[in-house]
Amino acid sequence: MPDRLIRAADAFGTAAQALRDFAQVLRDARSTAGTAVRMVERSTPETAAADRQSADALLARATAEVDAAGRLAAERLARAQADA
Repeated sequence: MPDRLIRAADAFGTAAQALRDFAQVLRDARSTAGTAVRMVERSTPETAAADRQSADALLARATAEVDAAGRLAAERLARAQADA
């Protein structure tokens, strides 16, 4: 098999893994968002402020993780493209 085709196949494999990894982070963030919503929905008047603050912190962490994963995926995809 020509080297060019082997490099292209490797690049596609790398790109696919980068997208799978990013998709997992998105699934985790979606789950975290659901947890935050439920936390606020189940809060009582006494716990509402603290629950909102906790939910905001969960969402901020999930957002940061998605942002970081998106940057990493973009870098990995650019490297895969360059290697193809």
